[in-house]
Amino acid sequence: MNESLDPKHFDHGKLALSVLNANSILTARISTACKIENDRVAEIFAEVLKYLNLTAYYEQRLTPSLSIDYAWHEFILCTKAYTDFCQNHFGKYIHHHPGGTGKENKKQFMNTLKYYREHFGKPPDKFWGSLSEAQAACGACASSTSL
Repeated sequence: MNESLDPKHFDHGKLALSVLNANSILTARISTACKIENDRVAEIFAEVLKYLNLTAYYEQRLTPSLSIDYAWHEFILCTKAYTDFCQNHFGKYIHHHPGGTGKENKKQFMNTLKYYREHFGKPPDKFWGSLSEAQAACGACASSTSL
């Protein structure tokens, strides 16, 4: 683990607002993809950045919740902004890996939730699902810092 990537060194909410302000199209795209109001986009986008930060910090494949995955997809589609963000904040590109087996994704999702709790506390149910929904709420994609 790279200590400079420790999630405590990041203000994910402030970073989310900065990225959204610099890439105004993201708000509408995330709102549509995640079926949320525009005024909640910064909140879910901060969760995306926390997820990416955990991936960079732990340097392993992690799986997001389905709603975080949808918002992440919209960020990835802004290729320059996404690439620049990863390089500037994590020193490396965070790769997107669609698919994987259900068993792999669920294991990676449970690791994501474990790391999330260690660094940020309880994940918000509205974006990550309740504990009883956790395995059903995971996306079918994973992130990693290597191919």
